[in-house]
Amino acid sequence: MIVRPSPVVATVEACDAALSPLTGWSVLALLSDPTDPRLPPLSRVDVVQPALFAMGIGLAAAWRALGVEPDAVVGHSQGEVTAAVVASALSLEDGARVVVARSRAVLCCTHKGGMALLERPVAEVERLIQAYSGALSIAAVNTASSTVVSGEADAIAALVSDLANTSVFCRRIEVDYASHSPHVSDLLPALQAELAGLMPREARLRFYSSLLGGPVKGHELDGRYWCRNLREPVRFDRALASLLAEGHGVFIETSPHPILALALTGASTDALVLGSLRRGEGDLSLLLKGLGTLFAHGSPARWDAVVNRHGPTAPELPPYPFERQRFWPDGAQKRADVDTAGLAAAEHPWLGARTSLARGGDLFTGRLSLALFPWLAGHQVFEPLLVPGTGLHDPA
Repeated sequence: MIVRPSPVVATVEACDAALSPLTGWSVLALLSDPTDPRLPPLSRVDVVQPALFAMGIGLAAAWRALGVEPDAVVGHSQGEVTAAVVASALSLEDGARVVVARSRAVLCCTHKGGMALLERPVAEVERLIQAYSGALSIAAVNTASSTVVSGEADAIAALVSDLANTSVFCRRIEVDYASHSPHVSDLLPALQAELAGLMPREARLRFYSSLLGGPVKGHELDGRYWCRNLREPVRFDRALASLLAEGHGVFIETSPHPILALALTGASTDALVLGSLRRGEGDLSLLLKGLGTLFAHGSPARWDAVVNRHGPTAPELPPYPFERQRFWPDGAQKRADVDTAGLAAAEHPWLGARTSLARGGDLFTGRLSLALFPWLAGHQVFEPLLVPGTGLHDPA
């Protein structure tokens, strides 16, 4: 479902205009009705990746229309193309070229490989896959405890089966290709030739590369970079660590379903992590709920855009200031009956209870407060309330 307001529709229409000459079909029509038999199926990698690209660009526009401006961007694998366009390091047309060429290259590898996610540190995963005689390799390091492997389909199936009854969480990712592995090496010369003429430029926002593991200026995002993006491991962990180290603590995932939110949350318990949409929940209410969460954590929001475009007009407030006067009565505090706690009355003005100690002697307890002894207010110096000296010298 396409998210409205109108700036978002205009953005997705611009994506459609950039993608359609390259794909031969309309991503706008596909997002409006994925079941249209005249359109290619979303299950194909060369279809879903351009669709995700348009969704990411459109959702970034949706957040901006609501007053949420990013300070920095980061992408994971193909998501780096979306991030580069949002940061203005690539034009929309160049971004469309990259995503279409990249997804078509991957299409040539379908039915030959696979990928799997393991909730284990990369060093441990490297040891685990040694038993598969080079058929598997590290495809992505999401966080310090989350790793993706890529390789031959039979080896992926064996890995998932071998770890099924162990303490290692491992599940197959629903793809039938092995990107970020030697499987794509033969595709790279043709892909780089197809991406010749890209005109990357300095990014307007800070662009954090999950290929290089840190911020880059933007000029580096040429055809060679995107070939490396497809072949080399994704080091999202390093890019994320760099973001956190530089003080970024609010993350919004611009995708139709939150995939990286778990990794982001696991990397920092202090970070605020939000998705945009959820599978089967593609309406505007999720965006507005997220906007409210951001606003509650101190981020700005354009509530005028929300009220004027997505709901009734704002109600009139009373033309007088709110009276902030408390009307709840203060209940009188009574001294507790110490006998109910197994103690004896101490018969002392301050020390209300006495208990005999096993080794001899007595323990006296009591409580001082203005509620019990209003005259203590005469011993208040600025804010602190001092215990009267006469009480400290009481021989009793």
